[in-house]
Amino acid sequence: MRKYFLLSAAALMISSTANATTDYAEVTAKATIQVANTVSCGELDWGTIVIKDGNEEITIDVDYDGYMSYDSDNIISISGNGYTTCTGYTEVGSGGIDLESNAIYLSATGTNKKLTFTPTIDGTGNSSGLGGKLTIPADVDSGEYSATFTLNFVVS
Repeated sequence: MRKYFLLSAAALMISSTANATTDYAEVTAKATIQVANTVSCGELDWGTIVIKDGNEEITIDVDYDGYMSYDSDNIISISGNGYTTCTGYTEVGSGGIDLESNAIYLSATGTNKKLTFTPTIDGTGNSSGLGGKLTIPADVDSGEYSATFTLNFVVS
């Protein structure tokens, strides 16, 4: 009897493992590498902008050829030019030049006010002029405002 019981138990174990399924997955790992050249861009420097106390919002435009314009009686003087060039890259094709952001916010220590810079770049040849629009908020505080941003030169 014991012998039949052991045979029955063994048969039961064999039949339950015979119906087991195995799941599997095929996974593809992929990476695309692009090696970036180092491009040299000068510093965008508007210098010291002297404005009247209690100013209204001010916009200073500098095109990528370096021409500066503004329409405000609140500006007393500007010592810099807010323009630079970028060199050292392969000629930009139809891919163009991408900015990481459309607006860059310049901040200064000791104030919550921010200047907004919206860059423009010509993107032709292998030397590009970089300018843009600098917006100074109303009743801005004195300080040295700065920010860092990234340009991607897409060659296609």
